[in-house]
Amino acid sequence: MPKIFGVLATAKLGVPKFHTMRKIIAFALLILLSIQMCTTQAACNIFGGKPYGDCSGVTVRNGEKPSLRVRSSVIESAIVAGATVYPGGSLVLSGISNGDTVVKSGGRLFVTGMVNGAIRNDGGSVEIEGIVTHLASNGGSATIGGQLDSFSGSGPVLLKKGAIFHGAPLNQAMQLPRPHGDARQQ
Repeated sequence: MPKIFGVLATAKLGVPKFHTMRKIIAFALLILLSIQMCTTQAACNIFGGKPYGDCSGVTVRNGEKPSLRVRSSVIESAIVAGATVYPGGSLVLSGISNGDTVVKSGGRLFVTGMVNGAIRNDGGSVEIEGIVTHLASNGGSATIGGQLDSFSGSGPVLLKKGAIFHGAPLNQAMQLPRPHGDARQQ
């Protein structure tokens, strides 16, 4: 009987056995994968606003976008100069805000990126899962699951268990502002 890839084929009509076909298919797939792996993959790195590597199809934006005025639903992943979220507006910020962000009554802000300025909550809804330098809460509600460096105002603010406040992770949830008898600083 003839051998195909080291396996005996059946004598009937020259049809190989099932396990032989599996080996043939596996061998063909192995060849296809090895061809695919031989192609080089390129990377694009941006350093100081200058692209390095294979950056075809990549747009390099120098600087930041101007401050946003949000009156509808906006998802922003770029670097912006700041933002104001008006009543009925909703901002999802996964980028970076280098200025202050104001949330008016009836506005909503969800941060998964970074705010290098302050967030001022003037009666809206704020949720932080990213990194924020300062939150000034004058009303509305705020929930922090990410990192908050400092807080001021009358709140209310809920810091979730595991959030980072003043550089330290919280072992339990915490409400701000704290009662006067609480020794921990705000």
